[in-house]
Amino acid sequence: MSIKSASVITMPLLSRAAASRQPVPPVTFADLAERIKADGSLTPARRRDALSALATMARAMRRDLKDVPAHAGFIREQLKGFAPSMLNPRVSMGRWRNVRSLVNRAMEEAGIPTTQGPYRAAIAPEWQVQLAKLDKMRRFELSPLARSCTAEGIAPDGVDDEVLARFHAHLKQT
Repeated sequence: MSIKSASVITMPLLSRAAASRQPVPPVTFADLAERIKADGSLTPARRRDALSALATMARAMRRDLKDVPAHAGFIREQLKGFAPSMLNPRVSMGRWRNVRSLVNRAMEEAGIPTTQGPYRAAIAPEWQVQLAKLDKMRRFELSPLARSCTAEGIAPDGVDDEVLARFHAHLKQT
């Protein structure tokens, strides 16, 4: 009996170049839909099924395609506690499994990982500049505020008591 050694998986060192640390613009379901529409290698039936799956999943989240980030963690969070019977019109469990499979396939074909961790919205460059001035602990503590303000279109110099009160209320709800 011979013993085989486990294969070793290696990966290249991460780049320290500043360009590699720039945030990647979020990809949405609308972007995926455009990609699917433009893909000439798909049969009409496969194109129709993929577009329908994206629309169905967006409907399950009660959002437009342009408002759904193609991020596994975001989708997972949004669909916690969801059952296909909650949709109107309802979809069967089998259809829902197909929807999830088709959306995962579309994301994989676009090079988007389907096993990501929690979703974290992007932070605007002006917020990144301000956060970079802080020590690691303060950056960690203020990142959620920066993400929330970025989502609302509020620059760092636009933060006032009202913004902080809304953010505090949001934290209490979640």
